Amino acid sequence: MNQNKLITKKKLMELKDSESLEFMIGFLSLVIFSKEIFKSNFELSEFIKDAFKIEYKRYVVSSRTLMFSRLAKDIVRKYSDGNHFTAKNTVVNIIYEKLDQQPINDIALEAKKKENKKRKGKNTTTESISKWIKGFRGE
Repeated sequence: MNQNKLITKKKLMELKDSESLEFMIGFLSLVIFSKEIFKSNFELSEFIKDAFKIEYKRYVVSSRTLMFSRLAKDIVRKYSDGNHFTAKNTVVNIIYEKLDQQPINDIALEAKKKENKKRKGKNTTTESISKWIKGFRGE
């Protein structure tokens, strides 16, 4: 199941070793669009506030796409001169802590729950149709 994870400690170390602002923005897109680390948009907005000292209005926080576009624009404006290392280190530290707090099998359990819900729904539907057909047959 670890192969399905988008955000790993290995990728986090790649970010730490990289000096590219574009790589940092790309990594942040993984963090923002994936719900592996920040399950709610509010948690994500708190992360952005802690890491970049940027606070967005409620309508921006309601959309991950809008949060990412604003954050990318703000990062390019603020850090285009190459002084993004402190922000990058803050991002790495916060996400590393979040990964350590997350149970190892948390994502695997969520995937199983979703799979079981899907199966359960299909079985229930199949059973309902079977009962309906049996009713027509008079069984």
